[in-house]
Amino acid sequence: MVLCVGAVAACGRPPLPAGPPPLPAALPGAFQGVRASSGARLEVIDAGPVDFGTVWHAAGVQKRCVRFRNAGTDPLVIARVTHSCCGCIQGRAADPVVKPGAQSEIELVLDPAKRKGNLNIRVTIEAHAAGAIPPIVATAKVVDDIEPVPAVVDFSRGDVQTVTFVNHAARADFAIEAMAQSLPFIVVEAVEPAGRDVRVRLRCLSRDSFVGCVRFGTTLAGWPELTVGVARDATAPERRP
Repeated sequence: MVLCVGAVAACGRPPLPAGPPPLPAALPGAFQGVRASSGARLEVIDAGPVDFGTVWHAAGVQKRCVRFRNAGTDPLVIARVTHSCCGCIQGRAADPVVKPGAQSEIELVLDPAKRKGNLNIRVTIEAHAAGAIPPIVATAKVVDDIEPVPAVVDFSRGDVQTVTFVNHAARADFAIEAMAQSLPFIVVEAVEPAGRDVRVRLRCLSRDSFVGCVRFGTTLAGWPELTVGVARDATAPERRP
């Protein structure tokens, strides 16, 4: 029987024992012979989704815990924890066997270095227990280590605009190395350090309306991207910077 559990809680339990306890004698063959009439019942303590929130690509491993109790009369055997899609979120049971009335938890581990973007992953628990719990999803938004602020540059406000590249990775070696020349009428006038961040002053040379993207090469992985544009009024006199 497959049970799915979801809840967010602080991992405040003491260190896990060096080895798992032995399986009950009533369940020989490592979880073989599972009966649907089992008296074990898995009950979630902290109901809700497992949400890692926004995580930077270089933030390192993130952890969440799903707490539950065995609300039944028989030992609850956790066979394994599985997930859909990529291996960026892994799960493990703190206790493979949970006594009647006892509490335990499932630890979910997110490695943001494995994947970027919006993650929506179903986490399931295969267990020897009666009843069923609806599937839940573990969610996260893994974003680039470098964030341009603002991400959209409107040159209608002036031909010269400044963008700050925020160094969320807090890397001392961060620097802007180049700008991809997809829009040759957007030029870099200055690059200035601002603590661990970097400010870039851009000038727009176009007299026409446009919308496009420019990308920047950095000393870190990835190419931060900006959306740039301007809406020119053909009836207005030419504006000077």
